Amino acid sequence: MFTKSLLMSLLLAGTAIKGCEACGSCVEPRHAGDEGNSSARSLIHDAIKALGGRQSLHNLHGVTYESPEILRVSTLMQNYNLFHNYFFFGTPSIPPVQFSLVMKSGPEGYACYTEGNDFVFVPGNVTIGYTDSALADYLLFQAQKMSPRLLLDIERHRLQSVNVDINGVPFPAVHDKDLDLTVAFNPETKLPFVFRSFEDHAIFGRTENDLRLFNYKEVDGIMFPTQRLVVQNSTSVLEQTTFAKVIPNPKFPDDFFDGLDEDKSATPRVPPSKIDGYSHAEIGEYWTNALWGGPYAGTYDNLTSETLGEDLPNAHRLLVENNPVVEHLVLDFEDGVIVYEAPPHQTDLVIRWVKENLKKPITHIFPTHHHHDHNYDIHKYVELGAKIIAPEVGAPYWKQIPGAEIITFTEEEPFIYSDDTMQARFIWHSEAPHAADWSYSIVKTKCPTANSTMLAYEADAFSTYPFRHAACIWMAESSCVGRYESQYHCCSNTWKTCSTVLSS
Repeated sequence: MFTKSLLMSLLLAGTAIKGCEACGSCVEPRHAGDEGNSSARSLIHDAIKALGGRQSLHNLHGVTYESPEILRVSTLMQNYNLFHNYFFFGTPSIPPVQFSLVMKSGPEGYACYTEGNDFVFVPGNVTIGYTDSALADYLLFQAQKMSPRLLLDIERHRLQSVNVDINGVPFPAVHDKDLDLTVAFNPETKLPFVFRSFEDHAIFGRTENDLRLFNYKEVDGIMFPTQRLVVQNSTSVLEQTTFAKVIPNPKFPDDFFDGLDEDKSATPRVPPSKIDGYSHAEIGEYWTNALWGGPYAGTYDNLTSETLGEDLPNAHRLLVENNPVVEHLVLDFEDGVIVYEAPPHQTDLVIRWVKENLKKPITHIFPTHHHHDHNYDIHKYVELGAKIIAPEVGAPYWKQIPGAEIITFTEEEPFIYSDDTMQARFIWHSEAPHAADWSYSIVKTKCPTANSTMLAYEADAFSTYPFRHAACIWMAESSCVGRYESQYHCCSNTWKTCSTVLSS
């Protein structure tokens, strides 16, 4: 069960509006860069009038949307017998998330947590203060879409009249070339229906992110939505909120939107701005899943490597010590290199390491599963000519990447890659843990004996920090099954994993 209570307040900055005093919606302001697109201007004009008129919006200085709803998502009823500890949890309990986040736009702007936080790996009672500039830019853009006065700004931009297809139904719309934002309108009520922004996703390509607004009601002469949906590519619902109460022009304390004093924040105050290499698609995906921790902090100087077993000198484990989140296995075969996992930004360091140390082409990339914290940058390997090793069930997902070549395997037929000294097996089972396409790899010598080293590489499912010792014992016991007296490495790529050689 997930619970969510939302109180969203917007303080709307003043905009110079010139209109007729009788109705406040008759005279349009001057347009910078007006291209004479009368159809687009007409749609905006009609929408402003439908919302309550230009003067009413001009007199709106703030609004609070309140949603005290409880969202329940599915319930599983089952009986079980707990005969051993199967799961380890980083957080023993899941308390309600409570936080206050304030934002301000402009060169002196910021985004600041003034109370608590909503990050999964930070205790709830910790106030983290100011966000990085990229997250502030993303959050302000999302908040801007909920402003009833956004159309007053849009009508001053370079506009184009377009049609938007939503579930097979065309809607009249206006594209704002300055914001790269499209607004579709209900043809009957003239009210804004969809605010569509566009994101460059590393796997999905150019994606549509829709804020859809429903069930408008009049409050103090202005029409406000009481339901909102956030939908990706017209298929996936990411957020759903019902507003039980809308308060126009609430009385805010003078310091309501002030950030913390900088000496009370662990991070400095920085204005919102985009950062090269970080799209809204990546930032939004991490933040909405409570995982965004800022731009990647790992550095090449802190990348360490080690070989795993004297009889496997060409199997290298890579770890970025100052950002120890995802660990890599790199296999140096005679005719090329196989890299395991492609996390965002860290992938650049791994590619550099292979180029400088192995001096061979990367011919294959193995994603253990499709989750983007592990493989958002897999397209970078595809661009180098590497083939993707993936279970057949996951192939349609990776085919979305332009130019992707995929080597597939099934439960009955694992994929085996080898040379004269080493072999790697890639294995998938139905009803796999963690993800439908979750798979793992076993690496050993070409002709193993009872004393040969064997590596098992998996992600997220069995060996999670800080219980790595228990996880490694479990992996060794489950792999041994009483037939080999071999040495085992537990080579997990989640957090910093054990490096002890275990003997069964």
